[in-house]
Amino acid sequence: MTEHFLIKSPEALIEWLESYNWFDGAHLSNFSTGQPIPHYENSPPAVITFDLTYMSAGNFVAGTDKTLSGFRVRASGVSEFTASEPQVYDENYHIAGIEVDDECAKLRMHMADNIWLTCDQLDIVRKPDRLSKISPCLSDSEVSFAVSGMSKPTPEWWIQRFAQYGVDVAWRILGGAAVRPEDVPLNDYTGWFLLEREEFGKTNNGLMIRHTSESDDGFYMRMEWWHPHLTSQVKIWSALAKIVGSWEKCEVTCGNCSLTNKDWARIVADGDEHLASLYPGTERLNRYFPRIRTVDLDCLPAQAPIGAQVRHDFKALLSFYSADAGGRQTYFVPQQLYKPDFCYKAFPDEFFMIWPTFLADNEVPFERELLVDISQPIKALMTIVSDDSRIAVHQKRIAPGTEFYLCEGSRIVAEGKVLDVLDL
Repeated sequence: MTEHFLIKSPEALIEWLESYNWFDGAHLSNFSTGQPIPHYENSPPAVITFDLTYMSAGNFVAGTDKTLSGFRVRASGVSEFTASEPQVYDENYHIAGIEVDDECAKLRMHMADNIWLTCDQLDIVRKPDRLSKISPCLSDSEVSFAVSGMSKPTPEWWIQRFAQYGVDVAWRILGGAAVRPEDVPLNDYTGWFLLEREEFGKTNNGLMIRHTSESDDGFYMRMEWWHPHLTSQVKIWSALAKIVGSWEKCEVTCGNCSLTNKDWARIVADGDEHLASLYPGTERLNRYFPRIRTVDLDCLPAQAPIGAQVRHDFKALLSFYSADAGGRQTYFVPQQLYKPDFCYKAFPDEFFMIWPTFLADNEVPFERELLVDISQPIKALMTIVSDDSRIAVHQKRIAPGTEFYLCEGSRIVAEGKVLDVLDL
């Protein structure tokens, strides 16, 4: 028999919410409004339906099984339905519980971070349970690793290893100047920061050593990057991935994912595709780490060496979507290190490697590795990586006015239009 609740008083609502822990950590989704919630601030519809979904079995480890339980809620006699700002409410939107205004004669609930709903009655029906898998969620700023068969590195070791990958870092305490590695405590440098020398004066912190410990067989370390928007994040995270990836025996934890050191290094370098391959069957990739997609610092389009002349096939105007519109979480990308997928608007299921070199207002390319502001439409020189597809596909399709998308994994992050054909 289907579980059914008919709630008409604040007391009954509180009793029901208490029995489900006030839906702390639940999902709020499937509103029946058909329009943005703030639109109904003054004249809401009389009836609104939505879903409350919670995890009734499982844990939060990426790739493990979970059971989703929930209810379809029908609110009638609605007199208030407001939100302080627009928000997409789907099965990936967690709420911190539902609060009840027990001084109101009607049913008045505070849901999510910014939604108020006042109504006369709630008709609640349980939905069938659904089995799913926990989606991977990578931290945008924190990673830890447990290393076997190796003593904890010295402060000087870190300086030398970063230098091997072209990153000139120095140690500091919070807000302090650069110090010599021999002045950093050898046995425990917890709380100290590593920062690229050219970034001193721009921030008070950097890459923090959050925790270290040693055992007879190895060591453990947790690192946290305090300002992932800085230019040095591109170099430091890529170099750190290579350092960790070079260790023979190492286990990495990032967000809710437990990874081999090789897999973590590939995710930093290659992006969503490799992460998806590690967790088949998950519904969505929550890849917040790193915010700026990075690749091997020794790689240019078509594997050209640093400083080599890169062939530009056409010029385009790119318009990146905002985060609210489903685009990137940051409006900065590193010049010649940003390598999205390309698809034609007319052929949305075909993806190609065509990568941008961004142009400044004077039509001159930005310097390599510089973080480029893409918050406004920006011109770029586009390079077709595959010579075979250049001839077989793109010579027939590329012309002034041709429209296309840039994608990161399955997500469209920008749209573009061909301005001129250059060397195609």
